[in-house]
Amino acid sequence: MPRIYFPSNSSSQLTVDGDMDFLSSYQVKALAAPASGEALRKGNTDIGNAEVANDAAIPLSKLSLTGAITNTHVNASAAIALSKLAAVPAVRVYNSANIELANTTMTALTFDSERFDTDAMHSTASNTSRLTCVTAGKYLITANISFLGDTTGGRKVYLRINGDTYIAMQNAQNLASEAVDIECSTLYAMSATDYAEVVVIQSSGAALDVDNNNQQSPEFSMVWVGQ
Repeated sequence: MPRIYFPSNSSSQLTVDGDMDFLSSYQVKALAAPASGEALRKGNTDIGNAEVANDAAIPLSKLSLTGAITNTHVNASAAIALSKLAAVPAVRVYNSANIELANTTMTALTFDSERFDTDAMHSTASNTSRLTCVTAGKYLITANISFLGDTTGGRKVYLRINGDTYIAMQNAQNLASEAVDIECSTLYAMSATDYAEVVVIQSSGAALDVDNNNQQSPEFSMVWVGQ
């Protein structure tokens, strides 16, 4: 009766003592240890079937490898389908009506509606001004704000983190009686539970509205771009 000796480490070969005709070429390939450098790695540990199942999405935490993925690892007949990758954290929200701003008063805008939210980063029931980080990493944060036309003063849009750290600002003076449109964006490293807000101020001398303009204002978004 043939005897099979299993390797004691990943660099050893499978040894069979005796006739191995009972093993198919597929079985021999499945039992053989991977060549050095060919195993997918998570830190210093191989990624096994328990972590990447055929019917399970690959979480973002599993996408950090010690080496590049080459055709040796993923070929045309064994590519990872996009449907198997976890959704990238992304959110875009808007407000469905104009928002009135008092003169020379810093105001955190609120957002009562969502275009999409893949990582539970926004609530329409509480703290509606906030986009809250759930998955830590670097985020592209963007606000698009339109102020109704007025002939006096200036307009400013800020991006603020955790209620007290201002990370970006754009400003504009009035344009006669035309609306003033401002886009403000930046890239920022966020930890879980950090939250971003849009803060605006205007100095027209009286109350002035942020204009509700479909798909354009007020719009606020945040998307994960990497660790």
